[in-house]
Amino acid sequence: MNKKILAAAVLAVVSGSAMADAQIYGILDFSGISSSNAGSTSSVQNTQSLTGVADGTWLPSLWGMKGSEDLGDGMKAIFQLESNMSAINGTAGDTTTQTPATYRLFDRFATVGLSSNEMGTIRFGQMLDPTFLESVVEQARGVTHSGNLGLKMILTYGNDASATSSSIAGVMSSNWIMYNSPKISDVTVDVGYKSGNAAGAQSNSSGTFLAAHYVKNGLTVNVSTQNQNDSNNQNKLTKNLVGAMYTFGDWTVEGQWQSYRSANALGSTFVNNSSQKIDATGTQFGVAYNLTPKLQLSAQYDAVNDNTLNVRPTDLTIGANYALGSHTHLYALYENAQSGAINATQAACLTGWSVLYGQGKGGIGTQSAVALGINHVF
Repeated sequence: MNKKILAAAVLAVVSGSAMADAQIYGILDFSGISSSNAGSTSSVQNTQSLTGVADGTWLPSLWGMKGSEDLGDGMKAIFQLESNMSAINGTAGDTTTQTPATYRLFDRFATVGLSSNEMGTIRFGQMLDPTFLESVVEQARGVTHSGNLGLKMILTYGNDASATSSSIAGVMSSNWIMYNSPKISDVTVDVGYKSGNAAGAQSNSSGTFLAAHYVKNGLTVNVSTQNQNDSNNQNKLTKNLVGAMYTFGDWTVEGQWQSYRSANALGSTFVNNSSQKIDATGTQFGVAYNLTPKLQLSAQYDAVNDNTLNVRPTDLTIGANYALGSHTHLYALYENAQSGAINATQAACLTGWSVLYGQGKGGIGTQSAVALGINHVF
């Protein structure tokens, strides 16, 4: 059955009416891995290794529904519902233990909005953290789940406990109103506001976002800033990003700079660094070469200066991606991550600095891993 017809039928059963255009989509990513320092203790040098299977190594495994209704005069109503999925065992949604006990099927995207070619797009609901999104889309090798600076920064320094899921904590963020402008002279602008939804204290857990993008002749330049208040509105986390990517012939090169800073120690909302202020800057450099129309080779190096912990984590990722078809890819990935930690206190705050999207812990010392995998986008 055509997946658009199936999605429309499902929605018709739920709502009593069919959408004008709806579709089911998703990604399945499965790999065999071998990694060092894969133990569960992050505060010591791990000597355990792991050879097994993993989910979401190159791309996140997920499924979702999205659609639109033509409202006339170039205006559309749009929606998106998206859920985590495991290619290993088929589980979906947020399955972590929560208090109070809840289960969220659509734990990634849950948005509704309006879109117009002339006026731009406005969306409401839960979506990717905007600074994280700015970072991952600007990679020479394309969007990847492992070995990117944006993911390591947000899991290490911006882990939002209110996201209620250890797998996506901080990466997905709720209560947003986000506006994306149409292109004006090769420039687009994004403006966002995150509501705290706290009666009598509306600034608690609230946030703002502003970004500008320039795209022309193979060159992309992004600049963004984001402020995020803690749950008591006593301090805020500020995220800044500047990045550029350039494609010429079969080559793509990119670089970006990010900073995560707070004036004082953050409250319990930011669980990885609740007892100290955050002062970290990160840089990323990447290159990709299309050896053939189907085979891409890539390398990327990330480094962070953590002025509070006095450590300098680094990460090197080398990858190869081969297109079996327009929707199916084979890949090989090598990653080497060094936390720079020399004691348990430093290691405990670097839990996001691991290899192959969480295969291991930040820990003290070096982790390395290789993966051979396949992903299919439908």
